[in-house]
Amino acid sequence: MAALMRQPDFFVVGAAKSGTTALWKYFQKHPDVFVTDTIEAKELGYYSNQYGVSSKSEYLSFFKNAEPDQLIGEVCHVYLTSNESADWIKQEVPNAKIIIMLRNPVERAYSLYNWMIMHGYEYQNSFEKALEQEKLLFQDKKPKHQLLHRFRKNYHYFNSGKYYEQVKRFYDFFGKANVLVIEYDNFNKNQIRSLTRIFEFLKIDKTHDISELKTNESNRVKSVLLQYWLRKLYLSRYGINPRVKQLINTIMSKNITKKKPKKINEDTKLKLRDNYKEDVQKLTQLTGIDFYKKWYD
Repeated sequence: MAALMRQPDFFVVGAAKSGTTALWKYFQKHPDVFVTDTIEAKELGYYSNQYGVSSKSEYLSFFKNAEPDQLIGEVCHVYLTSNESADWIKQEVPNAKIIIMLRNPVERAYSLYNWMIMHGYEYQNSFEKALEQEKLLFQDKKPKHQLLHRFRKNYHYFNSGKYYEQVKRFYDFFGKANVLVIEYDNFNKNQIRSLTRIFEFLKIDKTHDISELKTNESNRVKSVLLQYWLRKLYLSRYGINPRVKQLINTIMSKNITKKKPKKINEDTKLKLRDNYKEDVQKLTQLTGIDFYKKWYD
């Protein structure tokens, strides 16, 4: 008789560009936790209509090597922004624990844009143009250039940073006691202290010795348009050829420098801060965490 395939016990649901990959790497080191072991399998996305694995048996197969006494976790940032995910997870894993990591929404929006251009998914060669494109997407207008990333909400640089409704969905379905919200800067400044909180929340060994990981360094793309066309070629029928894939990857890597991304335009930053203000105030009231003080003082 085949062994019963287990569902995850907890989910790290986002936000994108807010330390979820670092947390996933820490979970890999903890003997009481099982998570997927490759970056390609990190974002499985089964509980999202827009992205990821569609077959439940395939999804569960990623966790088949978990030991009986290990907690299974899935780390997938698309669940926070996908309207259907909280309800869907609740229906199938009613006792799941939820972890949400939140970053200053202005910094996170710009970081997401830089990640998108570095990997060739974004055609717009300025953050400001990408924000204008986002407005068109919300009006259901077709953008001039093809959106290459399968998860379309990755192009919602501004709106995916409006956290109030996203966090509220998980509170509503799972209850506040079963949702742990972590602030990104606190995690970055003292990862061990934040990990202790997370391990206590999951009721796993908090004394397990884990050394701090180095944070990822952000790089700068030389040509946004070249990176975009290379990614488009990679995703086309020509990219099926292994030699072509290797060549594209080589050129894409050479199109990236070790310089840090340019700083966000100050006027853009101030405009975004103003536009996020009401949402951050509501988020502070909802969570009891003074995000407004952290991000606006």
